[in-house]
Amino acid sequence: MLLLSCTLSGASDNKNDDGPEITTKVFDHDYDGGKRHCHTEVFYRRGNAHHILMIIRTTEAGVTKTERGYTVGDIIVTEVDSDGDGMYETLLIKNTKTNDLEVFSRRADGTVWPVDAKTLALTKQQDSDMKKFWDKVFDKDTDFVQSAKALREKLQKAEKDKTKEQK
Repeated sequence: MLLLSCTLSGASDNKNDDGPEITTKVFDHDYDGGKRHCHTEVFYRRGNAHHILMIIRTTEAGVTKTERGYTVGDIIVTEVDSDGDGMYETLLIKNTKTNDLEVFSRRADGTVWPVDAKTLALTKQQDSDMKKFWDKVFDKDTDFVQSAKALREKLQKAEKDKTKEQK
């Protein structure tokens, strides 16, 4: 979700009215020696960024985890396959204008249910921590590397807390 938030905030409007009505820009990047791959597609309508699709695949210990995110207007939808089985177990929906966030769990039969209150609260805290991080990063007096390490540790701890709670 961190990379998705970063990419979405970086998609700028391109006010080129002379271009075609609909265009697409595709970005593919490998990170960590190929352990993580990010594929992003930005769709422009009459020169304005209109829709973004992002897929992040991370391979750890032979398991490929996938995050797939979409944004249209003020809404971001993210699906997460955290165990590499091809089924997206988690669904997050966020309104960036109001900061409303809801999280759902998808079951093996395809049904979707809201997560429990504690998991939702922890996810909202992670989201808030990421927003604070990016706000701070753009402050010229911030040490980016130290801030990134601190955020990563905080997010990993919250993820462990959520995992413990779900067991």
